Amino acid sequence: MRRFYEVMQSLSVTMLGCVIFIAIIFLVALFIRGAAWVSAKFLSWFAFLSVITLVLVVFIVLPLAIPKETREIASMALRIASHIWGITLWMEGLLYTLRLWGPTAVFIGLFVLGIGVVPMGMVATIIKGKWLHFGELLFLAILTLGSRIVDTYLSETVRGEEVL
Repeated sequence: MRRFYEVMQSLSVTMLGCVIFIAIIFLVALFIRGAAWVSAKFLSWFAFLSVITLVLVVFIVLPLAIPKETREIASMALRIASHIWGITLWMEGLLYTLRLWGPTAVFIGLFVLGIGVVPMGMVATIIKGKWLHFGELLFLAILTLGSRIVDTYLSETVRGEEVL
């Protein structure tokens, strides 16, 4: 009788592990589907906001970065701009990866390789020959990373730290 209880306990632990594994897979699928839905609904707004942000950065924020008195404002504006461009980049990367390679590639990009959907989207667009889409992703990545680098530089010069 004791052996029966041991077998049943082992079986119940195994079944619980299977249920937890299936629940995790379900939650991941739900997250990917939800993120894709949100991205599809809001990408056009963020794309428009990204263009407006680019115009504002070029014509207002970058000139504000020249005098030392206004560098802190320019630094904060660049930080906000980098987040706008970064969100747009992530949404586009997710949607391109999903459309060109499917949800398995999104899962691999997000959870297995840890590199995210943006590089996966870039590789997918290159392999599929979608050069305009690759250019969009590359341009947004340069804007995002470049604005964060310039933001760091400006914030360091405001604090009086030696740069370079």
